[in-house]
Amino acid sequence: MWKIKQILICVAVLGTHWGLRAHPVSVMTGDAIWAENQLIINMQMTMDNLLLHFQIPVDENGYLSNNYLYAAILDFEKLVASNFEIKTPQIIAPQVSLSPFLRKLPGKIKRAELREFSIEFELRFICQNPSSQITFTQTMGDRARGLQSTLLITFYFGGVPQLVPVYNNIGIKLDLEKQMVLEEKLVPIVQVGKGEIEVFLPYDWIAHGFPFDLEAGDSIISGIPIKDGEVEAGWSEFIFYLPDNARDFHIKWNSFSWQMRRINMIIKNDQSEKTVTLSRFNPDFAMEL
Repeated sequence: MWKIKQILICVAVLGTHWGLRAHPVSVMTGDAIWAENQLIINMQMTMDNLLLHFQIPVDENGYLSNNYLYAAILDFEKLVASNFEIKTPQIIAPQVSLSPFLRKLPGKIKRAELREFSIEFELRFICQNPSSQITFTQTMGDRARGLQSTLLITFYFGGVPQLVPVYNNIGIKLDLEKQMVLEEKLVPIVQVGKGEIEVFLPYDWIAHGFPFDLEAGDSIISGIPIKDGEVEAGWSEFIFYLPDNARDFHIKWNSFSWQMRRINMIIKNDQSEKTVTLSRFNPDFAMEL
């Protein structure tokens, strides 16, 4: 018998794959429960946020027809169904169903009044062969348009919240037995040694190249990928050899328009370990050697 685990999910989603897409940002909240062989996520979203995804026309008086709103809801349901999955280790797409509306929409409604209405839908992942670990992934971002997606998920395991960023195409691994989030695949690690720096990256990043510039003094240093076994798609580790006279180094994140806009990076050396945050507003980190 699987223990029930509750997860509160707050989602900031960017982009859609549909012809009606407009503004890239929408906000959803939800609760998830793991019970028996199912992961069940109940999502909620206010109707005014739906307009951030779809260009719904208004009449000359500023009213929207509920026919357009219902059509957008059904399109959004398809969008969600095709962009969320778990791996257990088999890949499982969710069954998505709309919940009955708490209040029926009127025939016409002003845009400003849409925030008073909510839509609810359920994502149900049914696992035929449950394992002790699952990986939850979302791919709502649209790379072709440069619109990437970030989810902020608060996992409540044993009543203790864990806030974890989930980036487009980079999954979150959950350990259902230990009731914890496994983050080692999500955080880049920089190991500073004598004369060299090793950078360990999540494997999902490798196909996109090395996403940082590393500078020592006035020089930009190129990293040498270290092959891990016989993996053909790329490498998970890079090594940078520092000049003999190097007294400090800078790491500058050059790919925040790629899959994510904010990351945590672990910097290690013989004496200490620290976590630094890089973002499009604060893209670099400096350290004396």
